[in-house]
Formats: sequence, C-alpha cells, structure tokens
Amino acid sequence: MKKAKIEAVKKAIALPNFKHGFLLKIALTHPDYIYQQINLDRLEKERLFLEYQGLVDLGSAALARIVSNYLSSRFRKLGDATLTIIKSDLVSREMLAKFARELKLNKFAMLPESYNWKHKNEQQKILAGIFEAVLGAIYLEFNRDLARMEKWLGDRFLERAVNNLLADVFTAELEETEADFQLLSWVESLGIPYLRCSDRDCPLAGY
Repeated sequence: MKKAKIEAVKKAIALPNFKHGFLLKIALTHPDYIYQQINLDRLEKERLFLEYQGLVDLGSAALARIVSNYLSSRFRKLGDATLTIIKSDLVSREMLAKFARELKLNKFAMLPESYNWKHKNEQQKILAGIFEAVLGAIYLEFNRDLARMEKWLGDRFLERAVNNLLADVFTAELEETEADFQLLSWVESLGIPYLRCSDRDCPLAGY
C-alpha cells in the first residue's frame, strides 16, 4: 500500500498525526486479497492474516465496551431492553459497513478482485471487518485509552447514529399509537431533549 494512500486514510479518520501507519496498512489489507498474492508463501500469508484478524478482534472488543459505556452513561433512562436493541443495531454488520463507507474505507482498502461481484451481505461483512480492524489500529495508536477512543467514536459516529435510531423508534411509535400525548409525556419524562422534524440529521437525543 502506497504511502500516499495511508496519508489519505489518516485524513479520512481525522488523525493526520497517526504515528503507526503500518497498523493501518494491516487493517486495510483484507485476507482474501492476501491469499490472492502469488508472490507470498503460505507462512507469510498466514502471518498477515493473523495480524489482520488480531486487529479485527481487538477493534470488536473495544467497540462493544465503548458502545455499552456510551449508552449506559447517556441514555440509562431508556431502560435495559431499549439500550440492548440500540446497541445491537450500533454494532451490527450493516451499521459498521455504513461507517466504513463514510470513511471511504472501501476505496482505500486492499480488497479481493471478486469484491464488486459479491452479494451485498458479503460486501457488508468484509467492510464491517475492515472497520473493526481500523478501530483496533486506532485503539493501539491511542495506547489502549478507552476514554479517548470513545470520544473519537462518539464524535465521528455514535452521536448521529444513536439520534437516528431513536428517531426511528419514536417515529414508529408515534405512527402506531392513537394517544400521541402519552408517548410524548414518556419521552419528556426521560429527560432526553429532542426535536421533532423531518430532517434525519436533526439532533434528537441529548446528553
């Protein structure tokens, strides 16, 4: 992977001073691409795969913990059931693939030749893994500082994603209930500021 592309990734993730560029290179090199390289022997391919998978596992673990902390510290009044649903949506393959595309990781990553012909679900799986690997790289860059990692994730993705998920919940409830005032009273009792508007980018959830 060329240095210029690594620099572009640093800019995309808003970390231009990212010191360990080799971690980003590992995170953005998908195993299917690795195994297509005829110039690499089996042991080298296995080593690169393990490095990539290690970042994926690290990023996945950090993400799960950060999302739990983020939701419980800000939206505890929503209740465990609702928070569990929101967490499930936030860490879903579909959501992580969306985050990856927002960072243009699908353009930066070293993907297998067959990627463009794969089913949408398979593409999402690949992009979700790459996003988790990048999270793992960032986590190591931050010296395993979860608070710093949560700040980065919150500013870049979580705040807006949670707002949109809550908007979907409230909108669905408003459409289905015949007593809107009861739902609105419930929302107000939670102490979560919100705005009702048609713009999906309009902030709904407060802190």
